[in-house]
Amino acid sequence: GGVGKTTIAQTVFNEREMEDYFERRIWVSVSQTFTVEQIMRSMLRNLGDASVGDDAGELLRKINLYLLGKRFLIVLDDVW
Repeated sequence: GGVGKTTIAQTVFNEREMEDYFERRIWVSVSQTFTVEQIMRSMLRNLGDASVGDDAGELLRKINLYLLGKRFLIVLDDVW
């Protein structure tokens, strides 16, 4: 850690060319202790969906609907 990987990734992620090229861009900061459901909920929040009570299968279905047929970029930051 500590060599600026996140800063470089954020700079690229936020470039206008990335906004123009990818229809969906998702940035997820992953904590040391996480669940798959937490990551999927964070992804959905990035997509404008505040799903909280759904199970993993429903969360995955919703993510799939948002991304299906679209060009997308997903960044998982700070993965341990």
